[in-house]
Amino acid sequence: DNSNNNKSTIVNDSVKIMPINNGNVYNTGIRTSQSRIQGELYTISFEVLTPDTIGFYWYPSEKYRKGSYIKGNSNWQKVNFTYTQTGESNNNSTLFGFFDLIGSHVYYYKNLKLEKGNKATDWSSAPEDTTSEILAVDSKATTINNRVSEITANLNSITQRVSSTETTTTSLTTQMNAV
Repeated sequence: DNSNNNKSTIVNDSVKIMPINNGNVYNTGIRTSQSRIQGELYTISFEVLTPDTIGFYWYPSEKYRKGSYIKGNSNWQKVNFTYTQTGESNNNSTLFGFFDLIGSHVYYYKNLKLEKGNKATDWSSAPEDTTSEILAVDSKATTINNRVSEITANLNSITQRVSSTETTTTSLTTQMNAV
């Protein structure tokens, strides 16, 4: 975060903001997977937990978009804001933040989502996030399969040695009984 000396942290599945002073906190570098098209409608949505009435803002292009005020509440609130893209989408990067925060109070937000159209849908992970999670699981499964193959090879080797030892023991017993 900027303007807060990087005091925002990730807590479980949300971003915790503890402003040092009264004022604004904004996050830069929020990237979208696709360029936004000038003249099209988009909806930004997120959930927020705030003890105070605060505002949020959004720079979807070169023009500032002030969202609305969010009333303080002890429960998570879903917020959505629809706007028309008025300019280029700045290489899919944008600025998102809150204003009128009170220093030393604690605020949280989560499930930030930007989608084309005027309807906010329930939060879901982005397809590219799901793909990376699947690849991680595949990698772990491959590692486990390789380890199982290694253990199986070791087990087969031990079984052969035990069988050979039993054969030798049987042969020696037969030879001793013949004496």
